Amino acid sequence: MTLLTSCEENSDIDIDPADEQILYCYIFPDSIVTVHLYKAVAYTSEKNMTPVEKGSTITIETLNRQYTSETDNETTSFIFRDLTTEPDSTITIEVLDRSANNASATTYIPHKPEVRMVDTTTIRIDYTEYLQCRLELTDEKNVSNYYQLIMRDGNRNVIDSVEYDDPIFFSHSSTIFSPNQMYGLFSDTYIQDSKYQLFLTFPKRLIRENEHITIELYNLTYDHYCYLQMLSRLQQYIILPVFGISSLYSNVIGGTGLVTGVNMWQYTLKE
Repeated sequence: MTLLTSCEENSDIDIDPADEQILYCYIFPDSIVTVHLYKAVAYTSEKNMTPVEKGSTITIETLNRQYTSETDNETTSFIFRDLTTEPDSTITIEVLDRSANNASATTYIPHKPEVRMVDTTTIRIDYTEYLQCRLELTDEKNVSNYYQLIMRDGNRNVIDSVEYDDPIFFSHSSTIFSPNQMYGLFSDTYIQDSKYQLFLTFPKRLIRENEHITIELYNLTYDHYCYLQMLSRLQQYIILPVFGISSLYSNVIGGTGLVTGVNMWQYTLKE
């Protein structure tokens, strides 16, 4: 057995989940929804994941409407083009395969983050020019919010060379590496006021090399936040294996994976 954990609660799952459904779906408001579905086979097998079988059915329910898709052949992706969602709407995805194996998950769409770019300042450290961006985040105090800040180049690739040096990224560090710093994660637990000024610093050459870069701030569900923290701890284990991996994260009942809503603010910087 291995341990399946949320950020606060633990439960056990089988380490060798033959025929288990593996379900992933990231849902943005009013966009095409793609549900990724696989079937796990025994870990002793040469092939650990296979497409779901013909006849598998996926049903999505939200805003008192149901959307259903059934496979005509073996596949790993189900696309829903006419799905209507909005912030705070609850979404339930249920999977039923030909062998009557059932998996399901429920999530919601977070609100779009309320952010503004206050200013940008060029600073020089040694012989390198850096651009320091000052963002102001308005945070709702009556709910718990979870965020991820990332930067992308002109081809939508994540820029890995950004240093998340604002103190908010170190708030929840549980090891000698900060999982939030590695993934740009933070929550509003340590935001005392309704507004928080967040600083992001990176080499100015990144804009010249990419023509433009995009700053994106995601409002995450609690499940998504815990899942990304799990991934960062897996990276820590690769870097420093003395820290054992004792947990996985999933919000899928009857299977494993992640179903989550996401909302995003973005700002483009050009030369």
